[in-house]
Amino acid sequence: MTVTAQDLLGRLRPRAWDSAASTAFEAAQEAISHAIGCYSSLLASEQRSPNPRAERVDAWSAARQQCAAERRRLRAYDRDQVAEVRARYTQLIAELDAELQAQSR
Repeated sequence: MTVTAQDLLGRLRPRAWDSAASTAFEAAQEAISHAIGCYSSLLASEQRSPNPRAERVDAWSAARQQCAAERRRLRAYDRDQVAEVRARYTQLIAELDAELQAQSR
């Protein structure tokens, strides 16, 4: 059986979308991107250090990849997921920013 574009379009469900949902989704994406940037900075700093610690390089690289995967899975229409990501990444970014500040001392 061949599935046509019309068949696929017919299966789509309408999704509620408004300015608040759009803003929340963009904020969640930005929070994940910020975390990726923090991990990239931590990773680069560790790699440049005279004695890079492999466990930190591996952990930050894996965490950065997990963030990128989560950003790809994020769906604008899933308001609960978007809210959870925003809350979790707000905390994570604070922790990563503190780590970056500690490294710069």
